[in-house]
Amino acid sequence: MLFLTSCKQGEKSVDQVDFEAQAEELEALQTELVEVRARAKEAKAKPPEVPVAELQEKLDTAKGELAKLNEKFAELEKSHDEVVKKLEDYQEKYPLR
Repeated sequence: MLFLTSCKQGEKSVDQVDFEAQAEELEALQTELVEVRARAKEAKAKPPEVPVAELQEKLDTAKGELAKLNEKFAELEKSHDEVVKKLEDYQEKYPLR
């Protein structure tokens, strides 16, 4: 009875206000937890989509291009060796004075 007389009619006690605020916060956290669990479950259910065929195609293309570049490099080395040989022959034939 003392409790009823100490509270004015229509006003909430400090404890009741705190309780309601905590209840609202708890409800919001529970809602967020449900959403997070749903996203986690969805993420676990889906295996990662790796475009293996596309990656293999890119790898094959890169290997082909590398082979072409290696062939071109071999041709350039051969050409370089020929030019160096010609230069050495020329220098032997016409030495500097």
